[in-house]
Amino acid sequence: MKKRHLFWIIPTAVISLVLILLITYVSIQVNYPDGYKPTFYKSKNKPNLTQKEMQEDLDYLKYYLKNAYIGYAQLLEEGFDIDAIIKEVEEKTWEQKDSTNHVSSNELNGQLKKALTPEFKIIDKHFSIGGWGPKDDYKLLWSDIYLTKNESPEKTEYRILKYQPDLEEDETNEEASSKKKKKKNKTAKEAEEAPKEIVNGALYTGAESNLYEWFDDDKIIYRYGVYTKKQIQKATISINNENVTIPVKSDKAIPTAELWQGMKESSDTLYLSFADFVFYSQDNSGKKQFKTLCQNAREKAKDKKNIIIDLRSNGGGEASRSSYLLSNLLYYNQDAYQKLYMYLTHKIEDKSIRLMSPPIAKKYIKFLLEEKKAERAETKFLKKIEDPEKFEFDEINKETYISFKKQTKEYCLKELIKPERLEIPCKYVEYDPEMEIAKPDFSGNIYILTNHYSASCSEYTIAYTKLIEELTSTAKDSQKIHFYQIGENTNGAVSYYNPMVYNLPNSGIYLYFPSAYTPPFEDPAFKGEGCGWHPDYWTTNRNLLNTLIQLTGDKELKDTLAGLDKRML
Repeated sequence: MKKRHLFWIIPTAVISLVLILLITYVSIQVNYPDGYKPTFYKSKNKPNLTQKEMQEDLDYLKYYLKNAYIGYAQLLEEGFDIDAIIKEVEEKTWEQKDSTNHVSSNELNGQLKKALTPEFKIIDKHFSIGGWGPKDDYKLLWSDIYLTKNESPEKTEYRILKYQPDLEEDETNEEASSKKKKKKNKTAKEAEEAPKEIVNGALYTGAESNLYEWFDDDKIIYRYGVYTKKQIQKATISINNENVTIPVKSDKAIPTAELWQGMKESSDTLYLSFADFVFYSQDNSGKKQFKTLCQNAREKAKDKKNIIIDLRSNGGGEASRSSYLLSNLLYYNQDAYQKLYMYLTHKIEDKSIRLMSPPIAKKYIKFLLEEKKAERAETKFLKKIEDPEKFEFDEINKETYISFKKQTKEYCLKELIKPERLEIPCKYVEYDPEMEIAKPDFSGNIYILTNHYSASCSEYTIAYTKLIEELTSTAKDSQKIHFYQIGENTNGAVSYYNPMVYNLPNSGIYLYFPSAYTPPFEDPAFKGEGCGWHPDYWTTNRNLLNTLIQLTGDKELKDTLAGLDKRML
């Protein structure tokens, strides 16, 4: 081909390509039902906004809500009107403009919170706009009233046993001990000033649903409590058919720590503690730590009658870590727990869906490109190592992740050509229904400790244990596994998951929107998003150790798990 021909062909090809891309982009803008917007990767983070910048941010918020949030369709069913909310926020924010015709980003964020709070009708514990999220947290608020149950052929009745404020242990240092002494004096005074109707032997005439079994040393009594999402400090109890006002309180939260993994054991019981299921995610030091912990736990669990898994204040992490842990505890053969992992993953994902749309596709494309770059760097590094360390749970999870990436790439490509808002099934495991799952090697009781801050993957752990318990339901008594949840209800942050982060272009307001959804677990103990799993035995941190001792019959735990109430073992 002559060079003069190339002089015309190359520019013509470039111009044609540009025209095709332009026509495609215009076509997408016109045909995309929710108004296509290009995804940007870096916000300006401006503290003050012009009216035009504020409007642009609100347009993007509307776009992201409609196209990047898996729960948007459900919001619409509940009467959510994004246009009315945007209009209200725009007007009220602009009313606060300064003399230079600017409004602060903080003001915009505050008005968003005010407008969303009464209108956001579903509970999604992973959802957040500028730090705001649904706050319908259900908790059990305890009273200091304890009762006994008296049964006869004619009737069942409950009578007041005692009114006893829940005292805490004395601290070791002098200053803390002084504070505790004042606290004891205060609570003793409270007991003396208890309502006159609350006397020992008085007849309780309220609902049984407010009475919770309680271990008083080795005796089962009942404690009065109120399960509610309201932030109340007083409740009403019926005594001798008269309403009496009493104070109520939630159990104290245990502060989280960066690393809270640990292991303790008595002759009959293995105790495991997990702050999360992240373990530095893909970092090799975290993987090594997790692998070592699981292997050690498997060896120690072989001769035990009980396993205690402490998930209090465990915010979650990777679900594969949870199923890997359980598989290691229950099976001593690698092939067996690989099958269990496949079974658990399939059961949980079977009805799950994920969202794919233009902004999500753009996020994934960026992620896949960065991952490819990291893979090349890792391959180059591993070639220099004679025997690189491998991690079993990576191998077990490999096929699942490959399937996830394959599906992601396929839909990302479709989104570039014909953008749509699609809900697609989350099926990443090639599961054979004929595959036989062996009975676990471990037999005995497994106790999972939870509080109101046990969330996400912690809650999947309970779902997994329910499935495993079903697997052994037909086994001999000596081969059965029984699971018990003890403590408080979990957080209920489990139905909406796989959140992705976005920022508004000018203010930088942070958006955290889940992109996948799992229908509520079909188990009576699961009460839904925001309510979580309800325990078999409700108790506070203060009575947790005594409850475990009574349930396991293991008296050694008194010394082995001293400090369990504060998780300071």
